[in-house]
Amino acid sequence: MSSARKTSAWIASLLVASYALIAVSTQTYVRAILIPEIDQDDKKVEQFQTLILEDLKLLDSRPIFPKSEREKNAERFLTGFISWSGAEPLHTLEHEHLLEAKSKHPDIWASDANFKAFMQDDDIRSLELNWLDQLLAYDHFDITTHPRFSESLERAQSARGISRMGLMSELPFPDHSELRFAALARAAQLHRAGKPLQALELFRHVTQLMATSETLVSSMSAAAMLKVEKTLAQKWQVEWTPIDEDRIEAMKRTAWSWPGVLRTLAKTGSLGDFEPYFKPELNACSFIIEPSVTSEILLSDYLQPTFVFEPNLNERLERERGVFAKALATCGHADLKVFLDPVSSPLMIGRGVPNPARIPFLRRVMGLTLVSFATPNAFKYYEERRRPASQ
Repeated sequence: MSSARKTSAWIASLLVASYALIAVSTQTYVRAILIPEIDQDDKKVEQFQTLILEDLKLLDSRPIFPKSEREKNAERFLTGFISWSGAEPLHTLEHEHLLEAKSKHPDIWASDANFKAFMQDDDIRSLELNWLDQLLAYDHFDITTHPRFSESLERAQSARGISRMGLMSELPFPDHSELRFAALARAAQLHRAGKPLQALELFRHVTQLMATSETLVSSMSAAAMLKVEKTLAQKWQVEWTPIDEDRIEAMKRTAWSWPGVLRTLAKTGSLGDFEPYFKPELNACSFIIEPSVTSEILLSDYLQPTFVFEPNLNERLERERGVFAKALATCGHADLKVFLDPVSSPLMIGRGVPNPARIPFLRRVMGLTLVSFATPNAFKYYEERRRPASQ
């Protein structure tokens, strides 16, 4: 055999050995480290399933709010009164006054003195907040009808995985803290006008509207507002029936855990025992614009194409797509399915810059590492519930 042929054979053997080494090391790293890290919620769902289902059964049997018929959406109305991220800023005198008052009272509940100062503040009294009374005519607050949503959905059709995650993170979102403060300030105005019951009724209605936004932030904000409502009734000594603490806490826990439950069970292709409780009114839709929940699908251009011996996640991702598509339809947001659609990635993303999503093995490590970064602890409230009080 000539030296040239020996050299070629040696190079070929080296390439095959290098490929085998890369394949084995990637498989090992993905299977032994990345996948277990991403799937750590699997054990938590099993660990806390009984507690979560107890909370869901409580809320299902004794709903906090009446079911909304979703006939009149407050989105367009509220767009003119509160700030939205990802949208044009408001430039009205009334809004500027609201923000000034809000910054003046950052810790209303820190002490009785702070609450008293808020209630007696003439700046609060002079705020133009009559617009909140008009919210009684609305029965839900669907933020996905904001015009910027449709623009983002159009862009998502051609976006790659990381860009899709960015688009979902940048979707227009109302400033719930402004709405909470405005509702509290309006309640204070009505109380000073001798209308405490009307104040609490309006505050409860705004809380319900917030809950119907069906996002993680809005659900948690609504739970916090229910506690504020209870405090107001006590401080004002009004004959009022607040929502009991058990249901408020159950609402908070389930709203926070649903994304983790859904993210975990989607991999199996079924929601199992949670299926009967997957309802908008049980906070199940709090995942709709949370990129951490659908991150594997959003990054599917890194995870789905499969080269020889590359970790194959195709079946897992297809099961997830099926569950998430059904969930979005149940939540009335089938149009958001565009974020779940497969994407094709270009070979290059710039002059001389290869697309990492087209590099076998490396793309798996990169994609799954990004997924692991985007996975928050969805079960922290159940962990706290299990933790001994002394800790």
